[in-house]
Amino acid sequence: MRLSRRPAALVTTVVALAAMMSACGEGDGPDSPSAVDNPTVQATTSDSDLAEETTASDDPAEEEALDEAFEAPVLTVQVRDDRVRPNSAELDLKRGSELTIRVDTDRAIELHVHSSPEQYLDFEPGRSSQTVTFERAGVVEIEEHESGQVLAQVTVE
Repeated sequence: MRLSRRPAALVTTVVALAAMMSACGEGDGPDSPSAVDNPTVQATTSDSDLAEETTASDDPAEEEALDEAFEAPVLTVQVRDDRVRPNSAELDLKRGSELTIRVDTDRAIELHVHSSPEQYLDFEPGRSSQTVTFERAGVVEIEEHESGQVLAQVTVE
């Protein structure tokens, strides 16, 4: 993500103008305030400093992947013995959106995604993730098969 250089340049200009105005006294006598009596702090930023601070990545593919990672919703599922979490989490997604399901389980599990068409996701013990896409509007339940517990209700608009 790149930030515009204009706000920094505007701030620098305003600070510089304020410094110049404070240096202009109304009188030139010994009792008149001067720039020395009223020091101002001026923040300056060179273009190279600004570029280093505001550039997250020079690689467009990496930048796009980061954007998608922050935008993509995630459902985190934890299974320990007979305990399955979460219980009926509510998520809102747009049609065509992807949902990443991250699982940390101590046993093999199967998740049913009651969408159209139905989707079945198998997870082995340990940590893993899979991604599902929702193409049709409606409410979709994600259920852990063995317990029958609804992990999430996804509203697809």
